[in-house]
Amino acid sequence: MSGQSIFSAILDLLLKPGEALFNGAERIFWMYLVSSLALAIIVYVRGQQTRSVKAFVGYVFPKEVYRHRSSLADYQFLLVAFAIVGVMAPAVGAISHAISSHVQSSIGRAAVPTIHVGAVPGTIVYTLWLALTLDFSLFLGHWLEHFVPWLWEFHKTHHSAEKLNPITVYRMHPLDTLFTFVVTGVVLGVSDGMFQSFVRGNYAEVIVFSINIAFFAFYLVGYNLRHTHVWLDYGPRWSRVFVSPALHQIHHSVDERHYNKNMGFLFSFWDALFGTLYVPEKEETLEFGINRQGEHTEYHSVWALLMKPFNKIGIPSAVVIILILIGTAAWLDWRLAPPGWLTKHEDEKVALADLTSPEVREKIAAGYTTVIVPTGGFEQGGPHLVLGKHDYVVDYTADQIARELGHTLVAPVLPFSPAGSIDPPSEHMLFPGTISLQGPAFSEVLEAEARSLKRAGFTMICIVSDHGSSLPFQDEVAKKLNEEWQDAGVRVVAVDDYYAKNGQAEALRIEGVSDADIGQHAGIRDTSELWRVKPSGVRPELRIDSHDFDHTGVDGNALKASPELGERFLRMKINAAVGQIREAQKERTRSAGGGH
Repeated sequence: MSGQSIFSAILDLLLKPGEALFNGAERIFWMYLVSSLALAIIVYVRGQQTRSVKAFVGYVFPKEVYRHRSSLADYQFLLVAFAIVGVMAPAVGAISHAISSHVQSSIGRAAVPTIHVGAVPGTIVYTLWLALTLDFSLFLGHWLEHFVPWLWEFHKTHHSAEKLNPITVYRMHPLDTLFTFVVTGVVLGVSDGMFQSFVRGNYAEVIVFSINIAFFAFYLVGYNLRHTHVWLDYGPRWSRVFVSPALHQIHHSVDERHYNKNMGFLFSFWDALFGTLYVPEKEETLEFGINRQGEHTEYHSVWALLMKPFNKIGIPSAVVIILILIGTAAWLDWRLAPPGWLTKHEDEKVALADLTSPEVREKIAAGYTTVIVPTGGFEQGGPHLVLGKHDYVVDYTADQIARELGHTLVAPVLPFSPAGSIDPPSEHMLFPGTISLQGPAFSEVLEAEARSLKRAGFTMICIVSDHGSSLPFQDEVAKKLNEEWQDAGVRVVAVDDYYAKNGQAEALRIEGVSDADIGQHAGIRDTSELWRVKPSGVRPELRIDSHDFDHTGVDGNALKASPELGERFLRMKINAAVGQIREAQKERTRSAGGGH
């Protein structure tokens, strides 16, 4: 590892707090802070008789709070917190994704009934489902941290704050954070897997600023006041549904009647169900900390915040120091080269190109009888996308689809597609670099590939195209071969849902993006997907918003694209394909059963 690389990794860490102010997924995003300040103004005006700018500043930012040694410890601990989250946060997605795939695969092997929903109702229900399950996972982890003795020792790091400020949210012990991430990943994975196994359709989670819209809205209604002294109560009725800042402040109280109360994050009805809800009748004067005995005074430094929990369960500081050094080295190593389990599972080869002929025979004999036939397209993508865009994207998605399905292999990407007339030139052939495989030739190649794979022993051949003009031809090939092979036990699936029913456009419309901005080619979707899969394939500075395809090759607003959106769009394509293929597998199972 070079010194420059280490410096870059450390510099990236030091910049994280500043970046958080402009990251909608962070709780101190500037918009959430501004909305909380606006609500604090309302609370001040309604409750104070003396009103002035100076008095307001003194009310919201009292020196005895923000200069208290407890708050100073919060500020110092901030970098540690971002280092922890930077290392552990990817594990949430990895755990959740792995479990969701396993659940879907397990349920998918059974002929379970499914519900088909439209785009709008499906999107609404799916978004609320994920919001509820995420919130429950946060509540469950928090509840366990209070009632499992050794977990409580690590959770004391957070409760040791004697004064609350918005930065206190990051005052979490690394093991406390890790435990929360694991619980969240498991619960989300199971719930998402079950939902997608039983509910079919081109729905998608509604995301605003990289987070679920329900959490986005919740963060806007005073979230950052929960770790302050500003009393914002939603009233007795709404406090039984949502966790107000006042309810969470009570959670931090040293008063024994407040112990283990109000552990919810967004919804307070979890507390009601578990018997831990405390709704105040009026504003209460609160003292913050761990208990009346003043145990919180032991946690006034970063060292104490990290070490005390270990010491209290009998682990010496020397052992902890060794663990911290190992953890730091692991973080630097991960920062420079993320482990395979967080990216691709390279330990299991699913690409035919990476296997020998005997290895393919062994795989098929072991039950790998499904094969993905990915087709891309070599065409222009305006001034900002490389010609191999479709090939790069479908190479990635086909790999992921195969791994989620299980017992599935992937044929090489067919790199060409019908992209317009060659002479005279039309569509994409108007631009240099495009290679167009005319429709009949495309169908012949696809048919020959399917026949070759049938000869090898595959019994389900799934054609997945990343190019819209290829769909009619793959449908024709699938229809022709299915009629020919109906008694041979071999099924060809034209996986049109991957491209035509993935829910991307519907989700963007629900979020207020216009059809003009969504566009048809090289706009938000194409650019975001390639940016996520192959960043070097995008020229960000050359992105444009254009609807003059014949002159620019672009129809849509590429300026609104991002790698984060790309991750989301790719997931929608993968989900759509996996869902359709599993339906086809179930249908074949039912047909085979009905023939006995």
